[in-house]
Amino acid sequence: MRVQFENQAAIYGAHHKYASTRSVEMPVADLGRDFDRLTELMLEQALIAIESDGADTLIIGCTGMVGIAKSLQERLSESGYRLPVLDPIPVTVRLAKVLAESNLCHSKIAYPSPKRRVFRGYEHLGNLAGK
Repeated sequence: MRVQFENQAAIYGAHHKYASTRSVEMPVADLGRDFDRLTELMLEQALIAIESDGADTLIIGCTGMVGIAKSLQERLSESGYRLPVLDPIPVTVRLAKVLAESNLCHSKIAYPSPKRRVFRGYEHLGNLAGK
């Protein structure tokens, strides 16, 4: 995953701001079962990312950790570090909500709508694009 995150940072032009990728040694199946242990492991890695790697913002990278951002941010604050901890799922949903409520969308010049087409074998459903 580390290489994938580094590549994505480069693709999106943010590699110069990318500090590091850290991970916890906890099976994905256990993430939702032991929130306290997960928080401690995340805190440990967050402190390394801040103190050793120069991180100034933390982004949770696993959907199995949804909901931990607030408690991690609080624990970091108790340790003297006030910085944002982002949980991508709720942030993305909130951003989509704001865009929809503002009647905003991407540029149709830069990203035109796909051409309408009927999918072979599903002609009985009609045109699927734009429905």
